Amino acid sequence: MAIHKEQVLSKVNEKIHGQDEKAFGRIAKVVESCIQIDCQQQDTSQTIDKQTSQGQESSQDLDVIMLDEEKLKPIEEIQQRKEVELNGFFQFQKNCVWYLQIGQPIKQIAQIPNLALCKVVPISRVACLVIGGAFDQSSSKVFNSVRQITVDGQISFKAPMNLGRSTFGCSLSKEFHAILVAGGNVGQVQSTSRCEIYDIQKDLWTELPELNEEKCSISICITPSCHAYAFGGLQRQDRSIKLSNSIERLDLQQWQSKQSSNWQLLSVVLPIEGVDFGNIIRRNAETGQDEIIIFGGWSREQLKRVFMLTNNDQDCIERVGLMDIENQHQIDAMSDKDFFLVSGCQISDKQHGFDFVLGNSNLFAFDHYKITFSRISL
Repeated sequence: MAIHKEQVLSKVNEKIHGQDEKAFGRIAKVVESCIQIDCQQQDTSQTIDKQTSQGQESSQDLDVIMLDEEKLKPIEEIQQRKEVELNGFFQFQKNCVWYLQIGQPIKQIAQIPNLALCKVVPISRVACLVIGGAFDQSSSKVFNSVRQITVDGQISFKAPMNLGRSTFGCSLSKEFHAILVAGGNVGQVQSTSRCEIYDIQKDLWTELPELNEEKCSISICITPSCHAYAFGGLQRQDRSIKLSNSIERLDLQQWQSKQSSNWQLLSVVLPIEGVDFGNIIRRNAETGQDEIIIFGGWSREQLKRVFMLTNNDQDCIERVGLMDIENQHQIDAMSDKDFFLVSGCQISDKQHGFDFVLGNSNLFAFDHYKITFSRISL
């Protein structure tokens, strides 16, 4: 299965219907830039040696790693890091890790038997992390292991999570070089509210405050203002299952400075209960405020609705508002239904105002100017 430039442009053009040549031109330039990336400029220091001696799975009953607070990076220092650069997508399907680069054939880079419900997060142009998961779909046995896999198939193990889990919320912050995981399944019918954050450069997991609700399949977002959001999720207690529409928020800067900071359950809720929503941060050019675009997901069926979470004052919860853009006819819904297992992994072209984001089945181009999605078939 190959994705070529001509196919990408053709599919985007179908969505535009020839009515907006400027938008098509911007996407064309983005595709051109993705195809022309010089792989020789990649940082070879990211390449790792294969370590087969560490091939044993880490399970949830391993001792919790004692954290050295002196190793924790201050938020101010983390904010000075250069943004993580990505030029491809990683996906886990059928016990295999796949690598997709726009304009290139999709390729299998690794096989991991007896693993399901994990999360795959890119951490550079040449590597990804395969985090947690379970032995099978039942989640009767969950793992806290973290594998680093390069595009040429080299595998090594990184520091494990403090808690083994599957179907957890997961988001990459390219700005802060961090990965946040929240909730998830810790047993066959047991969910958790525990959260932790991973410093990619320090290879260090740190416990965060717990969510207000125990749930899995949460959508997580980390904003440039150092706030983490948790949307929706699935609550599992004994044999009962309940979809959530709640929104929680955590001030990471207050937490890191050891001030009192916990997840706050916001009064505003999503217009629909669901799991595995996608999200993208959009800066409003007029107000200078960040807006969270929430899209897709699953709620007894796959979704294509689009919402916008606005926050005009990061310190005032009452001023948080949520708009169902589809119903207000300010923006079209996504052209196709899809759900998103990991957030923050989009390939960005800030010059042309586009993000590419990969769902479970489709590749989408998001136009920051028009707040619209165009599907690019795989």
